Amino acid sequence: MEKMILPLIFIFIFISAFLGSAQFVFAQESQQVKRAYSWLQGKTIGKWQNLSLQQHAFSLLALQNILNANQTQNVIKALLAKSYNNGTCFGVSRATSETECTLLETAIAKFVLDEFAQDTRKAEEWLLNKTIVFYPSSAYLQIIQEREKETECRIIHENGVCDVRIKKDDRIVILQQQGNCFSLEQAWPYALRINLECMKKIFNITCNESASVNFLFQQTGEWYLFGETKYLQVENQTPVEVKSYCIGIRTCNYEATLWSAISLKEKTNLFLPYLLMQKNFPENKKFLPDAFLYRITSRESFASSLASIQKQDGLFQESNNKYYDTALAFLFAKEKLNESKAKETLLQEQKRPGYWECIACDSIRDTSLLLRALWPYHYIISECETEGFDCVSNCSAAGGQLVQYSCEQGECCNLSSYSCEERYGTCKVSCNANEIQLSYSCPSGVCCKPRSRASCIQELRGKICLSTENCMDALGNIIPFAESSDPRCCLGNCTRQACVELGGEICLTEEGKSCSNWIIANEFCCRRGHCIEGLLPCEQQGRICSRDESCEGTLVVASNTNNEAICCIGRCLPKTCENKCEEEERCKGETFETMEGLCCEGKCLKKCVDLNGVPCNSTKICKGRLVESYDFQRCCIGVCKQKRGFPFFIVIIVAVAALFAFFFFKKFGKKKEEKSFPFEGFEKHPRIQRPSQIAMTKKIPIPPKRILR
Repeated sequence: MEKMILPLIFIFIFISAFLGSAQFVFAQESQQVKRAYSWLQGKTIGKWQNLSLQQHAFSLLALQNILNANQTQNVIKALLAKSYNNGTCFGVSRATSETECTLLETAIAKFVLDEFAQDTRKAEEWLLNKTIVFYPSSAYLQIIQEREKETECRIIHENGVCDVRIKKDDRIVILQQQGNCFSLEQAWPYALRINLECMKKIFNITCNESASVNFLFQQTGEWYLFGETKYLQVENQTPVEVKSYCIGIRTCNYEATLWSAISLKEKTNLFLPYLLMQKNFPENKKFLPDAFLYRITSRESFASSLASIQKQDGLFQESNNKYYDTALAFLFAKEKLNESKAKETLLQEQKRPGYWECIACDSIRDTSLLLRALWPYHYIISECETEGFDCVSNCSAAGGQLVQYSCEQGECCNLSSYSCEERYGTCKVSCNANEIQLSYSCPSGVCCKPRSRASCIQELRGKICLSTENCMDALGNIIPFAESSDPRCCLGNCTRQACVELGGEICLTEEGKSCSNWIIANEFCCRRGHCIEGLLPCEQQGRICSRDESCEGTLVVASNTNNEAICCIGRCLPKTCENKCEEEERCKGETFETMEGLCCEGKCLKKCVDLNGVPCNSTKICKGRLVESYDFQRCCIGVCKQKRGFPFFIVIIVAVAALFAFFFFKKFGKKKEEKSFPFEGFEKHPRIQRPSQIAMTKKIPIPPKRILR
């Protein structure tokens, strides 16, 4: 028996140590992340003019959920001040002429400014003017018939002509050819292979049915569309040519092309052949092309290739800067990588003030990117709250059951015994449409809580999206954010997609166009088919904000605004907030958005654990000060103890004492009565009688009463 007990003790100690260590790691994470954000704010806010362009741009990206609307606009203006001609192109520090601009800085600046829905057409035009034609090693011409009927087309080029037929199943048949520019591959009979000597030619195509034409490129067994898709009208001749590019000045710049491909969005596929063909060159591997290509194409092959070079400690190091490499990998392919291991290593290697640094590092730039990629929110939702439990300072004192999930502060506690009213709910027969039914206890009925006061993650089981993300359902449709005490609460998936991926088209109001159905995106995105020539009234596109409001979005000219750009494509929000909750406070009441942030129409309260208190339900008494917190009506700043019931033990003591007294007096009271008789023992001793005693026993006659006359 003793031999079995000793191993069990060691196993128990090991498990306890493991759980304690895990809880310590989780508890430390949020504090370290907060320290990193605080360090970054101290290095950037009010000092933007002293930062390099990459420091400036990536810090803006990281701090977007901390800066209010006015601060964000000021930081954007400071970033544009580092450009030539108000956003045409950007330099390392500041570009006072076009020659001081750099390709990489301009592409990065455009990428970041697009995140804030800024007009970056000047930068886009400048980058496109820096393109160099790149011809792939092989390319295919694809003609797609539109009406599922056989279509015949003629392709004319300077060396000859080629007649083809596109069958109903999209297969192509060459009818006749002069010039030998095209060939068919048995393995892929759906496109014409362009022979190398004809790669630079212009092809004029005419079809007897409506169709579309584009170019394909094959790499490692996968097909990619590149160039522009053109629509062929019946009997009209349409010229097309193989167009593939890189970004560069005299020679191609691979890193600048990667960032340009990300930022130029709808023109991204122009660069795919170059990026794909040269991604495995030794000098290009240090730029982590698989991360960029996964973001551009969403192909699993790039995610797998990227995951294969993630090191055992969770980091990436293809260049001399492991922090920058790791940040890029997680920025573009976070969901495909080992995030927990990377976070664990990074937290261990973080410097005490909050930043990350190595020999080849730029601490401000790298810390910004790491925060944006791995910890994008400026507040941390604890693992405990994510699982639906509560963080309290002392679970045992609160009368709950300890749960092994981490808290930013305190212990993770299952407080299922707390009543509905104590969690700001109401017991009803059934909940209304604007309420959510929760599992908190009710004496009868169900527990209902207004959705506007419910916690997004803990009670609605949703996610909080970034300001640049949309909320989408499982089918990829945009859905509105849920009503919640937390801003931008999504009961689906938070995604950031380009306009074309959302089923829209770019509609530029500066070109005299209007849209009657705008899509929430980072650019002028209009539902396909709703972008028209000419100006519509503002009421059909957006609205004109009042004097007390500002436009969160873009102001455009409408037909009824007298050539003034005052029609808001976006939301009109109040300019100021009279009651703005602090970072650690939550609003108990209704909330609404303003240009200064989320505003509270009610009371701003902290959580009970942040007050160093403990929940104290109605069955207990608070030895200290009882206050109201955001999550509990009764938060005890002191000690929460069980109420004392009626002292039945006193009744028992009194009853026992009464019985004891009764028997005591019954016994000893009788003996005292017998001793008080004066002639006790007389009959027992007749021979010792005294004359005086005998006389006392004789009857003495009573004399008659004297009658007075």
